[in-house]
Amino acid sequence: MEDGTFIRIQTVSLGYTIPLRKSLRFMDSIRLYTNVDNLFTFTKFKGYDPEVGANGIYSGGYPRLRKWTFGIDFNF
Repeated sequence: MEDGTFIRIQTVSLGYTIPLRKSLRFMDSIRLYTNVDNLFTFTKFKGYDPEVGANGIYSGGYPRLRKWTFGIDFNF
């Protein structure tokens, strides 16, 4: 038996909008953003993932992947 308590930072999103009203006539703004999925899990559990399966028993498996997304939005 092992303690399976955990706290997970699942999704973090950051963005910044740069207004371009007078400098460019054809574009209103540019937005820069980033998104991170499955950033970090705080736990003392020794396995890959403290979240149990459908039957309530830890069966190993693969760790959750961390995904980074970056982007630029142009508003005309």
